[in-house]
Amino acid sequence: EHKTVRLGVERQEAIAVLGDCLRKKNGGARAKLIQELLKEETLPYELITGKLMVSSAVIKGLEKNGIIIVERVQGYRNPVKKIGERQ
Repeated sequence: EHKTVRLGVERQEAIAVLGDCLRKKNGGARAKLIQELLKEETLPYELITGKLMVSSAVIKGLEKNGIIIVERVQGYRNPVKKIGERQ
């Protein structure tokens, strides 16, 4: 499964939410994620949890509030194709 994250609200509303996050004592991870999504339209989930060090709980919370959208794409592997490539 491959996940990507994008904003679920308009840019102006995201900026307002970012301002709220910056005012709150514990809004650092939320603010970091929203700032990056304002720069880039979509980000890979792995980049957010790895390089940006934003927890999945923060992502789920923002998704629940409708601020972001997590898009999930199922990826299927074809083991037969791999065997054929070896020859």
